[in-house]
Amino acid sequence: MPWRDAVIAALQVAGQVLQARKKLENWAFLTAANVVAIPAYLSAELDYTAILFAIYLVLGLVGWSGGPGDEATGAAAPAAEG
Repeated sequence: MPWRDAVIAALQVAGQVLQARKKLENWAFLTAANVVAIPAYLSAELDYTAILFAIYLVLGLVGWSGGPGDEATGAAAPAAEG
């Protein structure tokens, strides 16, 4: 399992570096790390850690998709009227 852990760590570090540089490609690295981490932790019987990384995966996919207020496309969240 050391190679899988090294791949997970390398992908996470690459994603964090890209995130610090405000590059949108960071989501691809963080998502890939989570996709590798979930089965790795499940096979090691670390179920709660796998659940945590599944939550990270969902958050990463939401971030990658853009959602409301996506600065890259210039879209803004709708303003409340009143």
